[in-house]
Amino acid sequence: MNLYILSAKEKEVMNALWDSKSSMTGTEICKNNGLNINTVQAALKKLLKKEYIEVKDIVYSNTVLTRSYAPKITPDEYASIQLEEYYRSSGKKKSLANIVSYLLDEEENQADQIKELKKLLKAREKLLKDN
Repeated sequence: MNLYILSAKEKEVMNALWDSKSSMTGTEICKNNGLNINTVQAALKKLLKKEYIEVKDIVYSNTVLTRSYAPKITPDEYASIQLEEYYRSSGKKKSLANIVSYLLDEEENQADQIKELKKLLKAREKLLKDN
């Protein structure tokens, strides 16, 4: 997948899709976040082109057939894309430790996150030793 940073409106549409348990039509997205239908349709077109969403189904909206959309990436995958772009776009080397430290500062339950990170690091160390 190519790296694309989303505009503010595209993020709003993605957030609506991520928050929904099922696929949504453009009209449903408008009702959920108060965006104009033209704005939503333009954002959906761009998101389809970027391959961040897919047409999940063709459904009736009142008496008209319309597309319903679902995300192809998760919020975590998008965050990873943003981090990767951040690393690639800057000429300076960024410290992964600094980024992790910052993210930990934002966590409510740091102890649980530290335990999870330790498990991930041990698993990664094992992979490196095995290779």
